[in-house]
Amino acid sequence: MAVIVRAIVSKRRPRITYGPMHERDQIRYDYLNQKKWQRDVLCKNMLRFERAAFFNLCAIMRDRKLLGDSPHVSVEQQLAMFLHTIGHNLRNRLVSAIFCRSYGTTSIYFRKALHAIGKLHNDYKRPPSFENPAKIDGNRRFDPYFKDCIGAIDGTHVRVGVTKAVEHSFRGRKAFITQNVMAAVDFDLRFTYVLAGWEGSAHDATILADALTRERGLQVPPGKFYLVDAGYGAKPGYLPPFRGVRYHLNEWGNNRDQNDKELFNLRHSSLRVMVERAFGYLKRRFKILDDAKPFFTFSVQVDIVIDCCVLHNYALSQGIDEFIIPQVTWTTRPIRTSRQQAKMESVEVTAASASLERARIIVSTNSMMKTMLGFWLVLLLMWTSSGYGDVYHRQCFAVLNERVKLSVRGDQVKYLLKKWRKIWGRVFNLKNLSGVVWDKDICTIRLSEVHYRRHCMTYKGDASPAVPPERPPKRLFNCRR
Repeated sequence: MAVIVRAIVSKRRPRITYGPMHERDQIRYDYLNQKKWQRDVLCKNMLRFERAAFFNLCAIMRDRKLLGDSPHVSVEQQLAMFLHTIGHNLRNRLVSAIFCRSYGTTSIYFRKALHAIGKLHNDYKRPPSFENPAKIDGNRRFDPYFKDCIGAIDGTHVRVGVTKAVEHSFRGRKAFITQNVMAAVDFDLRFTYVLAGWEGSAHDATILADALTRERGLQVPPGKFYLVDAGYGAKPGYLPPFRGVRYHLNEWGNNRDQNDKELFNLRHSSLRVMVERAFGYLKRRFKILDDAKPFFTFSVQVDIVIDCCVLHNYALSQGIDEFIIPQVTWTTRPIRTSRQQAKMESVEVTAASASLERARIIVSTNSMMKTMLGFWLVLLLMWTSSGYGDVYHRQCFAVLNERVKLSVRGDQVKYLLKKWRKIWGRVFNLKNLSGVVWDKDICTIRLSEVHYRRHCMTYKGDASPAVPPERPPKRLFNCRR
């Protein structure tokens, strides 16, 4: 038996030993020096921090022994891979290709960096101060009415990926499944408490009740209070606005307050808007939280939300950068790019189509109309006296479902076509009137008020329901689609 074992051992291949991979490591460091750390602009665009803040974070990790240098992966490279992933919502396979690493190495150090940053929770997420906030102290709008306020509480929805068995619990008011994240923010836009992991269908009051019953949950000092919205309800330590009264800042415009309740809601909203600003800055910096489809397990997704809040507080401790928009230029509805606007339009239409599934109407948008008009123009030769056949309506809604990602039916498409034919008939009748001017540049019909009123008296169906015939607009119809 011993002879057989010795024969097997002797036939094994000699063990291969690897020396230091100096050339490959040098290529990796050169890439980081040229593409990541060469300038503040590059470092900020790729890693979401300036160079000074990034290297200071690396020094903190190294000094506290939260992360350590391995033979071929330094702390800087470990944090760079992690920040690049959460800053742009990239898969580990793509990050491994960018940093010239294997998939296993990228995944291992992502988890290490995730847990290391989570251990900074107590250092950068501190309870709010008991002193009067500088924004309130001495301000006649808020002092002394809100002098005991220590911050604001609100929730935000972050997209998640879960199994089909529990997907229905995470489906709420959004068109996709989300987790409802509750956070408390002070007047310096720092997160003082974050509770993540609740289903998107959970009510805000339920999440607040859970936060109050936890061992290290949300605590309100005696005599202090948080500003909350009406969904949390009125209770000791939490001050909501009046119900049934104007509240959000975009509802006011140039209209002044009319009574004491509106005045209170206006000032309440002016203070509580800081929590919306904090959420906006958080998602602006870390795109993995900005309605992006996640690629990790649910437990990792929850930890990512907590770590992003810790990094947000750390970024504020290092100074203001371009991700923090000043309050004077911040708006509750920021201007979006064309790509973002198309994405939001698609999400809103999908949610509207789901709610109107049983109805015979659909919510139309520019992308829908362009798709439908392009389809029908191709089928002009197939027009019959009774209109398009049902087979072409079914083909049209199939095209919509494929290109615009909508859940519509053939009868809804037929109804929308009938509605458009009616509107075009009104435009055609007005265009053929005597004394009417057709502006080709802006596709607008122009006619006098007297002429329009006389025409509406004869053809009441051509009157615009939004504008009465007594005061018609100069530009009656805009026919551009």
